[in-house]
Amino acid sequence: MALTDQERAELEEAIRNISPDFAGFTFADFNENPNKYANTDILRLVLYDLSSPAESETIKQNVISTLQNYIPPDTTSFVDSSGNVRSIGPDRRIIQVTDKDGNPVMENGIPKTVTVKEGSFFPTSNFVNNFVQTINTDQQALMAIQDAAVNAGLITIEELGNEVNGTGGIVTNAIINEALQYIDTQYNKWYPTSVERENFIAEVDEAKDTNKFHPNINSFFGGLQTGDPNNPINTNYITSKEIFANGFLEYLNVKQQQSDLEQRQFDIEAASKIKAQNIMPSMTTLAQEFEDYYQSVNNRPISDELKAEFINEVAAKWSPYVDALIAQDKSIRAGEVYNTYYDTLNTIDPVTERPVTKYVELGIKPKPEFEVENPTEVILDKIDDKASEQTKLSTEAANIAQAQFQYMKWLQGG
Repeated sequence: MALTDQERAELEEAIRNISPDFAGFTFADFNENPNKYANTDILRLVLYDLSSPAESETIKQNVISTLQNYIPPDTTSFVDSSGNVRSIGPDRRIIQVTDKDGNPVMENGIPKTVTVKEGSFFPTSNFVNNFVQTINTDQQALMAIQDAAVNAGLITIEELGNEVNGTGGIVTNAIINEALQYIDTQYNKWYPTSVERENFIAEVDEAKDTNKFHPNINSFFGGLQTGDPNNPINTNYITSKEIFANGFLEYLNVKQQQSDLEQRQFDIEAASKIKAQNIMPSMTTLAQEFEDYYQSVNNRPISDELKAEFINEVAAKWSPYVDALIAQDKSIRAGEVYNTYYDTLNTIDPVTERPVTKYVELGIKPKPEFEVENPTEVILDKIDDKASEQTKLSTEAANIAQAQFQYMKWLQGG
């Protein structure tokens, strides 16, 4: 649900307390100049959090978490857990230490951090450089990466082309390289000394001497078989693969959120345009249109009561009509104009000879929003119908009067 003005003010105050970098923070300023506090990508994630249907407290926590995890790329110094100012080189980044629940760890009132040099996020040396080459021989692993990317909407089956079902190639390698770059430069989980990494390493070391399959280790890639003398366990490499899997899924989620936000923004802009193009006519305009049209088809003026009834009907149906136009636009862009309709059919199972109920497809029909008409046109059709009905009644009355006249004439010997 959307935050109230009071809740937004409280959230702004909480953000200002994150760090000196956010002093003076306001959402208005953030929207105008996101690079003053973070960057455009972070702004999009914050807007995504603010537009979610979650409860207000959840929204506030998500926004704070998003901003807390942001470290400016040009950071050259930071305060360590002892309160000392330390300098870092341009190829290093700072990551805030979190507990198992993802909350920042504080020491002496100061956020605890770790410094990671670019290219050394993974425990395996040169993992970023050799992962693409080594994984191209693992069809199951490549298939897992391709399926995850397709399911997240990052790429389509058509764009993969021949690189399907675990076949390597340029497109898949590009996806992997982008994910590796994201993990090495932006991913803030599974960092060195993190709870997740330390627990995983302990689990791998414990499993080394067993001759069994471990589905929970490297589960993204289908699990891990231990105890094979021809394939000794390399803890660092197994850990690096696990970091990649988790980082890759977050990378896909970030890309999906950005895409969803852009789509929602496009939907909002399209809806605004449709509303601007379909403003309800004024009551004066409607009154004049109905008066003129009624007079033209009935050869008599419309009553004030009927005119008011028609205007009220247009007013009641106009907003739903515009909503239907907006829904039509989204359906057309999504290629989902029709719905498939089903019904139940009672029949006899040919094997068991017992009555069974099956669902049968009746066909397709346009979605309900495509069956909505302009309320003004509906009223004009009603005037036409009333005119046709009146003409029919008048004709019938004339025929009856003529028959009566002929009958009386016959009775009188005429």
